[in-house]
Amino acid sequence: MAALRCSGSSSSSGFSSWSLRAENPRAEGVPKARIRRTSFAGETLPWDSSCTSGRCPCELRASPRDEAASGRKGGMMEQFARLGSHPVQEVVSELLAPQLRSWARNPRLATQLLSGLAKQGWPDVCRKVLACMRERNVETNVVHFNCAISASKQAREWQLSLALLQDMPMVGVTPDEFSCNAAISACERGAQWRMAVLLLYGMPLRALTADLISYSAAISACEKGLQWSLALSLLRDMPSVRVAPNEISYSAAISACEKGCQWEFALDLLNEMAKMGIRADRICHNAAIRALGKGGQWWLAVSLLGQMPEKRILPDEISFSAAMISCEADGKWELALTLLHEMPTLGLRPDGFSFSSCISACAKAGSWVPALRLLQDMHSSSVPEDVISFNACISASERGQQWPLALHLLRDMPRVRLLPNAISFSAAISAMEKGNHWQLAVHLLQDMSACTVEPNTVSYNAAIGACRNGGQWQWAVWLLRDMPVVQIAADQVSYGSAISGLGSRWNVALALLQEMKEMLMAPSVVSCNAAISTCEKAGQWTLALDLLLQQMPQVGVAPDRVSFNAAISACEKGAKWTFAVELLHLMPRVGLECDQISYNAAMSACEKSDYWQMAICLFSRMPEVGLAPNEISYIACNSACEKAGAWEPALALLEDMLLRRLVPNGRHAGSAASSLRKEVGAEAAFRLLDLLLEVWLRASPPEGGAGQDWQEKQDEENNVETGEVVKILGSGPGVVAVSKPSGQTTEEVVRQLARQGPSKSQALHIVSRLDHPTSGVLPVALGAEGSAAANWLQAQFAGRLVEKEYICLCEGPSLGAAGSEGEVSTPLHIIDLDGQASRTEVSEDESLGREAFTRYEVISRYLPAKADAKDLVPILGV
Repeated sequence: MAALRCSGSSSSSGFSSWSLRAENPRAEGVPKARIRRTSFAGETLPWDSSCTSGRCPCELRASPRDEAASGRKGGMMEQFARLGSHPVQEVVSELLAPQLRSWARNPRLATQLLSGLAKQGWPDVCRKVLACMRERNVETNVVHFNCAISASKQAREWQLSLALLQDMPMVGVTPDEFSCNAAISACERGAQWRMAVLLLYGMPLRALTADLISYSAAISACEKGLQWSLALSLLRDMPSVRVAPNEISYSAAISACEKGCQWEFALDLLNEMAKMGIRADRICHNAAIRALGKGGQWWLAVSLLGQMPEKRILPDEISFSAAMISCEADGKWELALTLLHEMPTLGLRPDGFSFSSCISACAKAGSWVPALRLLQDMHSSSVPEDVISFNACISASERGQQWPLALHLLRDMPRVRLLPNAISFSAAISAMEKGNHWQLAVHLLQDMSACTVEPNTVSYNAAIGACRNGGQWQWAVWLLRDMPVVQIAADQVSYGSAISGLGSRWNVALALLQEMKEMLMAPSVVSCNAAISTCEKAGQWTLALDLLLQQMPQVGVAPDRVSFNAAISACEKGAKWTFAVELLHLMPRVGLECDQISYNAAMSACEKSDYWQMAICLFSRMPEVGLAPNEISYIACNSACEKAGAWEPALALLEDMLLRRLVPNGRHAGSAASSLRKEVGAEAAFRLLDLLLEVWLRASPPEGGAGQDWQEKQDEENNVETGEVVKILGSGPGVVAVSKPSGQTTEEVVRQLARQGPSKSQALHIVSRLDHPTSGVLPVALGAEGSAAANWLQAQFAGRLVEKEYICLCEGPSLGAAGSEGEVSTPLHIIDLDGQASRTEVSEDESLGREAFTRYEVISRYLPAKADAKDLVPILGV
């Protein structure tokens, strides 16, 4: 025990000075500590040797009466604890009534109670104690108010701290630096950066000098309020008021730059600390590493982590996790894995956050295998798996197109006593979206409510996207309509995803766009582009132009290149080449660069309108704007020349392809051959194909024979009673002809043919199809798409060099008596159905559709049962 010897003297000013000597009779040779303190206004303020401020309340025995009063402090704290943090004012007054007389004699006793209340973080109790003291005319001083403001800081009740600071002058108490600093800290903890800065700048008006604590607290408040520029400004102001920044000030400023994604300033501040001789601690380095990671500077983040041991700063788990997160942004999962394995060499044990950071880096790159391995390592290392690590693995599975694994991980979370959250379900639903399993996506969305997980906008958007990819536009629209019912706000992504899955249903697309406007939701460029594309698929070119040139500018959406390309394609479908070319010329004037898609769509529009010269002109202009023609460009120009019978430019285009070292495919060759057939004859067309066959054989050697091998295989199949066998009618080099039965699709027949072929590795390519109910001869190329056999056979069909003869039943208007002949040359128009299928029908507009020519002969006529003679049905040879 230390004995306190007191000696005192008084002055006429009312102040008294005390000298305390602390002596320890048991410790010989121990230096004696002398402590001086000053009291004023009748209150004795004890100073402890550890105090740095004259307002720090400490224990000191003054008199037997005060000692008894002080001994009751613990009991009063217990009584206040029973009352709670927000007691009634009358109860507080009744509890304090016996103590107020001793407080009037010695205000230090009130300081002790208020200090205890401040440590407990009970600002409302402090405020009511102060009110009780003022009501009973017990003196309140700056120390009492500082305790109450400190309590407000602890409880993060910044409003009460400001109210107490404002009340001080009203009761004759002048705030000091401690008062303002505590109030600034309270605002900092309450994320009220504006009030913190106002208090800092208002200190000179109170005749107070802002110190290091004032500025550091204000900078920290700006950091929490994401005001990085203001935090830097305050740090730069400190030297001008003769306040030297320390590591706390710089750490807060670097953290502010980190949250504001200002990695350059964060790195500059770290280097500035070294120049000023201020030792940057681990917290500063961690904040700088996080700032570099957010700025995509993963190499600098990893380099800074490597410099920490050189500066005698031991990195911790946060340092490594921040570096691994920086690797995540650029998909450097291998480096993140290396950092994770380096942690034990520094005596650091990777925790759940470290593993989750590394798994997230793998997830960003879609590397689901190492992500899953890390999750297993967590279990083997006795590191508890958490929701974050599972969510990262589910996300890795989603990015890696592994929807079964994502579903398994989601179902496995309850086994390890983890409850999936909205992020877990959203990632799994996104995996179903990418795997084209819209039913599972909808089921998972419905399961969220059963698992007491509230769906959010991300969950619904993923499910809508899955329905869109699966061609289920009704489900996509239904989910969009269900969002306000479950009180989830649909956003631009929701509407854009639903519109993009509508196929050719332009009226629904326009209705959804109008709905967005009525909800005061500005349509995004993606939503508008999807609507234009819907009009394009439906052949509504006028509506597409109206959306592009009228409605998008009205709602403040600037069209992009995709918008113009979709509108040009709509004009192409409508054979409006003048509008297509005008839009192409308009793009540079609005600051958009044309691409290959833009030119190809415009050339196709010219082809459909029989303006082959304009198509050639656009083709020749592509190199002038820095664009290299691709295969689609050549197909568009060749098709335009084919329709006009312009065989010379068609051959020139083929020659140009060869000069560019592009191998013409069957469609290119077929278009040129068709032009020759029309103007010169079929023999010239076949000579052209013979020359191109040599090119194809050099580029792609034959994959195998067909004749004898396939015929021998067929003979073996005929001798063995097995299941369904495709009958081979004949074969030749690179081609086999089979009999397609009625009731089977062309694809089903070819798959069966591949299974019964002489080689399991033999690729087959379909160049012509027969309808599901149609039976007949089906030629199949013995080679993959792009092979010599496939190009050779496809070129003959595309060049109209193949004749097909059918016997069919027709009903309708009379085509004449038996033996009558005729021709049908109406173009055929292909209509896209939801992006999943298409339907071919006769085009009402002869300027639209692909060229088709059919010659028919009426073989005989028959009369259906219970029909008149006028209803005779002809049997045609087509």
